[in-house]
Amino acid sequence: MLIGLGLVLLNHTLFSFWIAGGPPGPFKLGWLRHAFASLGFTVATFCTAFGAFQALGSLPRPRLGSLVLLGLAAILFVTPFAAREVLTHGCVKTGGSWNKHGLECEK
Repeated sequence: MLIGLGLVLLNHTLFSFWIAGGPPGPFKLGWLRHAFASLGFTVATFCTAFGAFQALGSLPRPRLGSLVLLGLAAILFVTPFAAREVLTHGCVKTGGSWNKHGLECEK
């Protein structure tokens, strides 16, 4: 199931990169940031799938590799949310307003 979800997210990631690099549009930077966030979710999903598969195969003591993969998945999942908060806070702190649709600061 996680592999299927990862493939759907990979398709979404490729579509987002395609839109970001396509014809000129109003939210190019937003699509690019969205594509990198989707890439992080995709890699996190695959790491979770392979880490869980390894951990279940070596129960009752999971291997170190499976724990590393699951930890990496957690970090990759949280990173886009933290990056958005940092960008939003920096924008508001400098007196701008955050555009949710374009994922960029407007001053």
